[in-house]
Amino acid sequence: RVDDGRIAGTIVEIVLTESEPDAIVMHLNLPAIVPFANEIGVDLLDNLIRSALDAVSAHRKNTHFVLVLRSNGHPDIDRRKLDERQRAADLGIPVFDEYTNAARALAALGTYEARRQLLDTGTAEQQ
Repeated sequence: RVDDGRIAGTIVEIVLTESEPDAIVMHLNLPAIVPFANEIGVDLLDNLIRSALDAVSAHRKNTHFVLVLRSNGHPDIDRRKLDERQRAADLGIPVFDEYTNAARALAALGTYEARRQLLDTGTAEQQ
C-alpha cells in the first residue's frame, strides 16, 4: 500500500546499493493484493513489479530478477495471475508458482554461470 506499491522499487534499490545479490525473488500473494487493489482502484501488482524491475535495470548489475505469483485457485485471481505472467514474460521476467520452483531454476542457472565462467577463464581445462 505504501506509495501505491512503488515501495518495492525503493526496497530493491536499497538491497542493490548495499549488496550484490545473485538474484532477487519477488513473491506476490495475489489473493491478498488483487482484492485490495480493486477496492482502492490502483494497479498495485503493476506498480510492485515495474518499480522493482526498474530498480534492477537501473543498477545494471548481473542480478537476476524472478517472480513467484501465488494464487488460491479462485477464477478471478487465476485470470489476473495469467495476465501478470504474460506481462512478465513480455518483459523477460521468469515467473514461477512456488518458491521451490524458482529456487531450482536459480540453482541451475548458478551452476551454469559458474561453469561458464570456468570455461571463459580457461580453468575448466585444468580440472
